[in-house]
Amino acid sequence: MSCPGTYSEGATIAYVKELEAQTGQQMLLRPYSNTAQTIQALANGLVDLAVVLVENYVEGSISMTLDTLWH
Repeated sequence: MSCPGTYSEGATIAYVKELEAQTGQQMLLRPYSNTAQTIQALANGLVDLAVVLVENYVEGSISMTLDTLWH
């Protein structure tokens, strides 16, 4: 999940560029509406990788993300 203009989007784009350079394969970004949908897509094999927030400047640890990953 990545909101336009956020640090998470910047991190996702940087990671994709690094993967593309390492593998020589083009990556396709597929944004989801929320963290739960993103993690579910990964669990269901709809995507190979996912980038989600674990903490942020305002709230610190994102407990919903951590809880979803735990389950």
